[in-house]
Amino acid sequence: NKPTSGFIDRVGAELTLRPSILESYALDAINLKSSLSRQSKNYENLSIPVTILAGVGDRVTPNRIHSFQLYKDIKHSKLIELNNVEHSIPELNPMKIIEEIQ
Repeated sequence: NKPTSGFIDRVGAELTLRPSILESYALDAINLKSSLSRQSKNYENLSIPVTILAGVGDRVTPNRIHSFQLYKDIKHSKLIELNNVEHSIPELNPMKIIEEIQ
């Protein structure tokens, strides 16, 4: 994906690559499956609108096991698939997020 203008300035790479942040990412990855399992038990209690934005071709969190499953599990949710963003929706299409919130 080609980054949008100013992407490098907005992404905070120097903060992302700090050892403490990398350690946090590793812990998140280790605990992800058990955390999602616990969270999913509460999906049926959600009463707020839920929109799931999925980047087509996301190789970090594959849609078939994340976004698509979440859409299936939250019965009243809305799924929007976005092209040309993969895993970088906030950086490459921030206006879509704003549009859905408004």
